[in-house]
Amino acid sequence: MEVYIVIISFIIFVIMLFIVSTYLISSMIYNNLSNKTINKKVNKLQSIMYNKLSNDKGMNEEDIEQIKKISSTKLGLRAFYLAYKDYINNNGYDFVIKEYINRIISYEKIRKNSIVRDKYKKSYILYLLSEFRIDSEKTRQISLQSLQDDSIYIRNNSLKLIQNIGDVELALQAINIINNTEKYFNEKILLDFLDNFKGDIDILDKKLLDILGNYNIKLKTKIIEHYSNRKNDSLEIRDSMLNYISTSDNKDVIISSTRYFKRVIDNRVANILNKNLKNEHWEVRAISAKVISKYPNKKAIDILKQTIGDNNYFVRYNSAFSLISMEEKDQIMEELLNHHDRFAKDILAYVMFVNNIIDFESYNNYKEKFAVQGG
Repeated sequence: MEVYIVIISFIIFVIMLFIVSTYLISSMIYNNLSNKTINKKVNKLQSIMYNKLSNDKGMNEEDIEQIKKISSTKLGLRAFYLAYKDYINNNGYDFVIKEYINRIISYEKIRKNSIVRDKYKKSYILYLLSEFRIDSEKTRQISLQSLQDDSIYIRNNSLKLIQNIGDVELALQAINIINNTEKYFNEKILLDFLDNFKGDIDILDKKLLDILGNYNIKLKTKIIEHYSNRKNDSLEIRDSMLNYISTSDNKDVIISSTRYFKRVIDNRVANILNKNLKNEHWEVRAISAKVISKYPNKKAIDILKQTIGDNNYFVRYNSAFSLISMEEKDQIMEELLNHHDRFAKDILAYVMFVNNIIDFESYNNYKEKFAVQGG
């Protein structure tokens, strides 16, 4: 009896092994055939695109219909995506290619020929729409609706689509939805959306400034950071940032506005920075101590000589770096030897070493001396 069981088990094992092997071999054959088919289609599409677009000939109706036909299947759509990405990577994206793509590719075509499972289908459709920058009433509607989806991938891809469409009013609608939704949007994603907007970014910046006060703190700080990243130094933005840094009661807004003036120089901010070196929030003191190096002045030097002894390490650290950038070596040495606070002496000695004002041996000697003196 046991012999029969062993034989039957072995037969079942062989059958299962055969089925698995057949499946794997079939999959490999299918993938190889698919890849060959895709490569063949890619070569044909590249030939059309490079010959007609690169030489300013333009594609005629016959070319467009041929590409439409090729891209009407799942493998064909994949091939067209690869050919399209290769072309814009080498030639850039312009109005001409945008017009052709919007004639060839549509939401319905992408939806019909999606090559991923249903669970990821909507996200993948939005991804392809954003890659092709498909601009239609349908895609605009879907992109805004999808900002409220439960899936973070769908939300991010819909934001990417809006970014790539490049319409200012559509972008403002999206930002308004984000401002009022409880759905999570990563701060880096939001900043990328603003920094790499494909439309008229100057108009977008101006319109955002007009309603900046209506946004929540998170969104407001990201918009300010965006202005900083772009080094947008328009008078209207500088005036607004000066107002926020001097009147806001929110430390995150003050910090973002302060960082703006590290990249965009406006001497009107100097006195405000001097005042904020004594702010109740250490984060505000720390960023003010860092940015003040861009605005050297006598009052700042006097305050920095105090803040190198601040209770917070980051305030001391930034204060020491800014102080060294403003004072002569002899004056710094005098401050190092005569300051009453041990922690101030320690941080000043360290920053002097980092800036090659003193060597490592001198730095260690000062540390030992300060340790013995206490403070």
